[in-house]
This record gives sequence, C-alpha cells and structure tokens, in this order.
Amino acid sequence: MVFGIGWGWNGLFNYAVVDLYRERPARATSVTQTGGRLGGAVGPLPTSAVSAHSSRPSAVQVVAA
Repeated sequence: MVFGIGWGWNGLFNYAVVDLYRERPARATSVTQTGGRLGGAVGPLPTSAVSAHSSRPSAVQVVAA
C-alpha cells in the first residue's frame, strides 16, 4: 500500500499539470519531469556534503528546507 501511495502521487501530479496546461501538455510535463530528475540526481551531493561536515540531522533539515 505504501509503495502505491509513494508512486501514485506522480500520476496525480502529471494529471494536475496537464489539466492546468491543456494547450501544451507535453511541454508542461517535460518541464516537471526534467526538474524532478535533476533534483534526484543533484540533490544527494549537497546533502552528503552537509552530512559529512555537520551531522545527519542537519542534512535532514537542509533537505526539508
């Protein structure tokens, strides 16, 4: 169930984006997908740097912010 909830929001998010930008759904979802993928690829780097120089709770606070 948790797995379904964790991945299910992606479909709802794409539906909402397409609903907002009906005239250009491919362009709108390409922007959101690119941003999500870049965040997933680049995000661990600063998080690990904060964790290495400070502490894990500090890294979690940086991610939350």
